[in-house]
Amino acid sequence: MKTFYKTINQASKAAIGLGIQSQFEYSQRYKEDERLPSSPNQVYVNDWVDWFSFLDKEKRPWYSTYAEASKAAIGLGIQSQPEYLQRYKEDERLPSSPQQVYANDWVDWFSFLDKEKRSLYSTYAEASEAAIGLCIQSQPEYSQRYKEDERLPSSPNQVYANDWVD
Repeated sequence: MKTFYKTINQASKAAIGLGIQSQFEYSQRYKEDERLPSSPNQVYVNDWVDWFSFLDKEKRPWYSTYAEASKAAIGLGIQSQPEYLQRYKEDERLPSSPQQVYANDWVDWFSFLDKEKRSLYSTYAEASEAAIGLCIQSQPEYSQRYKEDERLPSSPNQVYANDWVD
């Protein structure tokens, strides 16, 4: 049976000693010390405060409103959800999951980043014609090149399911 550190303070010091910076990193690296539990919040439940305390990190105050966070993300020039997930740490007040932090005001990523929603071709025939116009010859090539036309969907077989042939 695995023997964990006797106290939360001992476990905390061990995790900090490994240079672990976040809950996510802890979940990836706790096995580097055989005495660290996978879920310290459960093992030390009576003494648990939060991950910030456990890893001796200052709790970051998020922007207090959706509008402020949105303005900050737009100010960084972030264009999409994937880019946001790569770059939100450039502003320590931006949360990793704004859709959860600002759930009451959340609409979608397009609104949050002030981007127009892509308008896809309304019919299978129009999309097919556009793909042919790009001289796309195969499904793998389509997957690589569909973004050359912003109105082509990533999964035409789903968007045009009723008309899909192949």
